[in-house]
Amino acid sequence: MLAKTKKILLIAMLTTLIWVWADLSSDSMLSNKRATLRVSPGLAKDLWVTINGAEAVEIYLDIKGPASRIEELKRDNEPLEVFFSPPEEMDKQEYQYPVMSLLEKYEKLNKIGLAVQQCKPATVEVKVEKLVTKQVKVLCVNEHNLIEDNVNIEPTFIDMPVRGYWSGDRLTAFVKLSPSQLSQLGTKPVTVAPYVEIDPQRFIYSDKSVVVTGSKESSAKIAYALPGPRIGFSLNPNIQDKYSIEIVQELSDNLSTLQYMATVNASEAYKKSAYHILIEIQESDIKPDADGKPLPITKDIIYNFPSESVRKGEIEPLRDKSLPSVTVQLTPKS
Repeated sequence: MLAKTKKILLIAMLTTLIWVWADLSSDSMLSNKRATLRVSPGLAKDLWVTINGAEAVEIYLDIKGPASRIEELKRDNEPLEVFFSPPEEMDKQEYQYPVMSLLEKYEKLNKIGLAVQQCKPATVEVKVEKLVTKQVKVLCVNEHNLIEDNVNIEPTFIDMPVRGYWSGDRLTAFVKLSPSQLSQLGTKPVTVAPYVEIDPQRFIYSDKSVVVTGSKESSAKIAYALPGPRIGFSLNPNIQDKYSIEIVQELSDNLSTLQYMATVNASEAYKKSAYHILIEIQESDIKPDADGKPLPITKDIIYNFPSESVRKGEIEPLRDKSLPSVTVQLTPKS
């Protein structure tokens, strides 16, 4: 009985070895597997690196290896990410880098017996810039990137790595606070790390935090930006049944996204309004052209703030902003 059991186990082991050998000897190829080549997050903060002008680029790999491993890779939904750090011996500021030299050491694939045979693109343009430590002023912005003036920041100036040519107003760092953080400033300070935006949507954060405070009065109202405000028309009763009205001039930038100051509750009430802004047309606004048809009319908009919020001083137009205007055309109804 024991001899028979040993024989069965031997046959099973040999069968398994044959299967393993067959799998290893039958390589398969996966073409155009998408991956991301990304600047390593572990670089020194004073070293700024871009790949083809960005933080990351898509690359496409031809991968070869055992058929079972290739099938596993096809089923794996986890994205392939390859991190790039400039070679220490590379002292050029700009150069073409052969991507395959990095992929040959790609541990995620190598440890399961897969190898990259080809990469597209074969090379990428790498730029390396040494940043310079300079003193920058720290400003506070809200979630819409609007500057909050009614806060105190300590310290107001900090040292941060920036581009060597930055000067004047460009030497600015920011702290971004949420509406809840802004509303609590009157009673509780907020500690947060400032950042500088070296490239669009690419940031460097300071190792040191600043403390943001504000009085109850100054922190009550927060700057808001309302995209796509709803527009209503208010016509004099003598003309409202005589004309149809349409906007003939595109809304200005500061009206397509409406900016205002409000408390949290007042802003929520305002967002629920049927119309956020009104355009008021009086009979005296109508001037005929040579053919007797109404000329286009340009009017300043009216903020349709909730009257109770206005009475309590809880909402107002954004300071230091000119009142937006819009041009409309009246057409006589037939």
